[in-house]
Amino acid sequence: MSVNVKEMIRPWDSDARKNGAIVHDRVLPALRDVLLDAYRQVDPSMMAVPDDLYAVEEKKFRHITHGDFSPAYFELQAGLSKDIADRTDYATYLKGYAVYCGKMVGALVRASQHDDVDTRCALAESAIASVFADLTVTMDEYFRREAEADSKAQAVLGRALNALAEMDLTHRVGDDAPPKISEARQDYNTATDRLENTMGIIIGTGNELGNGVSEISRAIAELSDRTENQAHMLERVSASTTSVSESVHANAGAAREATDAAQSAITSVARSTEVMEQAHEAMGLISKNSDEISKIVSVIDEISMQTNLLALNAAVEAARAGDAGAGFAVVAQEVRSLAHRSADGAKSIRDLIQTSAVNVGRGAKTIDEAGLTLKDAAQHVETIDTLLSGIAERATMQAEDFLQINDSVGNIEGLTQSNAAMAEETRAAMSVLEANSDRLVELMRQFRLRQRHGGGHAGYQMAS
Repeated sequence: MSVNVKEMIRPWDSDARKNGAIVHDRVLPALRDVLLDAYRQVDPSMMAVPDDLYAVEEKKFRHITHGDFSPAYFELQAGLSKDIADRTDYATYLKGYAVYCGKMVGALVRASQHDDVDTRCALAESAIASVFADLTVTMDEYFRREAEADSKAQAVLGRALNALAEMDLTHRVGDDAPPKISEARQDYNTATDRLENTMGIIIGTGNELGNGVSEISRAIAELSDRTENQAHMLERVSASTTSVSESVHANAGAAREATDAAQSAITSVARSTEVMEQAHEAMGLISKNSDEISKIVSVIDEISMQTNLLALNAAVEAARAGDAGAGFAVVAQEVRSLAHRSADGAKSIRDLIQTSAVNVGRGAKTIDEAGLTLKDAAQHVETIDTLLSGIAERATMQAEDFLQINDSVGNIEGLTQSNAAMAEETRAAMSVLEANSDRLVELMRQFRLRQRHGGGHAGYQMAS
C-alpha cells in the first residue's frame, strides 16, 4: 500500500511547538555530541562531526523539534536521507538513529531534572514525537529506494523471463541490476549459460540426428527396394530350381529306364551269345557230317569207276560175242552211262560239299567273331549299366538335394518376403521418425543462441 508521508506528517499546533522549542533549547548544547555518537554507528572512525554536516543537522533539528514539517524541511531532509541511504543500509541507520534518539532524550532529561514529572514527560513525548516523525521521513526514502529497487528488479527479471519465454537464450542480466537480486542475477545467467550450451549441443545433436535419420531412411528405402528385388529374384530362382528339380527327376527316371534297358541288353546279349555258341556247335556238326558225306561220295565215286570198268569189260566181251552179245552190249552201255552219271553226281556232290565246307568254315569263323563281339558288347553293356546305375543313383541324390534346395529357397523366399514387409514397415516408421526429427529440429531452431567461436557445436547461431 502506497503512503504519502507529506500528507501524514503535518506541522504542529502552537502548544506542541512551545514544548518543542523548550526541547530544542535544552538539547541543542549537547547536539554535536549526540550526532557524533549516532554517526559513529555508521563510521566508527569519525572523530568529530564536520561543520557543514553539523550545520545541516542543526537546521533539521530546529525544524523537527519545533514541529516545522514544511516544504523546506522535506527538501532539507530529502538531501540528508539520500546521503544517508547512499552511505549505509537502513538497519545500520536505525541502529544509529536509536543512539541519536536515546542520547537526545538523555540530554533532555538531564537538562529538565528541575521540572516536575508531568513537564518532563510532556517534553520527552515532544522529543520522541519529533524524532519519530523525522525517522518516518528518512525511512520513507529507504522505502522509496527499496520500492524503486524492487520495481527495477521486477523489470529486469521480467525482461529476462520474457526473453526466456521468447526462446532468446542470448539475453543476460547485466551488472546494472539491483544488488538485491545479485544472487538471482548470477543464478539466472548461470542457468541461461548452461541452458544455452545444452540447447546448442541438443541442436547440434538434433542436426546430426536428422542427418543420421535421413541416411538411415535412405538406406532402409534402398534395403526395401533391394529386398523386394531379391524377393522377385528368389521367385525366379524358386521357379528355376523347381524346373531343374523336375528335370533331374526326369533324368533320374530316364537313367533308371536306361539301366533297365541295359539290363535287358545284357540279357539279350547273353542269349545271343548262347545262340551263337549253339550255332557254332551246329556248324561243327555240319562240318562233321559234310566230312562223312564226302567219304560216302568217295565210295560212290569208286563204285562208279569200278562199274564203268565192268561195263567197259562187258562191252568188249559183247563185241567179241557178236550178235549173241548185242543185247548185253546195250545193257553194258546203259550201265556205263549210269556209272558216268553217278560219277558226275558224286563229283557235283563233292563240289557242293567242299563249297559247303568252305562256307561252314567261314560261318564258324564269323560266328566265333560274332561271339567275341557279343562278349565285348556284353562287357561294354555291363560297363554302361554300371555307369547308368551310378548316374541314376546320383540323379536320385541330386533330385533329393534339389528338393531340399527348393525347400530352402522356399524358406528363404518366405523370410525375404517377411523382410520385405518389415523393411516396408520400417521405411514407413522411418518416414514418421524423419518428419518428427525435422519438426524437432525446427522447434529447437526457434531458440536464439549466441554464435559460438572455437569450441562448441556448429549451428548455434540465432534463430530466424
